[in-house]
Amino acid sequence: MTNESTEVASKEIVISRTFDTPRQDLWQAWTQPDQIEQWWGPRGFTTRVDEMKFERGGNFKYTMLDADANEYPSVGVFQEITEPQRIVATDEFGDSANNDQAAPEGLPTGMITTTAFDEENGKTTVTISIMHQSVADRKKHEGMGVVTGFNEQLDKLEEYLG
Repeated sequence: MTNESTEVASKEIVISRTFDTPRQDLWQAWTQPDQIEQWWGPRGFTTRVDEMKFERGGNFKYTMLDADANEYPSVGVFQEITEPQRIVATDEFGDSANNDQAAPEGLPTGMITTTAFDEENGKTTVTISIMHQSVADRKKHEGMGVVTGFNEQLDKLEEYLG
């Protein structure tokens, strides 16, 4: 393994889940605002899709709400969409996909999230790769509970597709 690939791997978080569901059904659940709002976010959170222009260069803004109605916005820009196999998007905490408003202090910035949908024999594996700008940002994100949160979110998706 080269130093470059070691460095890349150390900045990345990968989460994967296999669903007993056809890829097209997962793709629809992941890309339709009314469906996203049914399952997105960890347990105890609901999500509102405030904006979603699902096309290359299009913006999105999802706002997760906790039980006390505190809002946690996430924004980004779709960089690549290959239906029904892959979505690549920027991902930032806060209200501005164009970075004219800084993320709240101490949160990781400049993340790129790649979501792949691989189908085999009627089952689909969803693999989420979150690439961070630095190892420190990856560690901050892990410290925030991103792995547990994404796994809870995937549990909710599985229940939704039930």
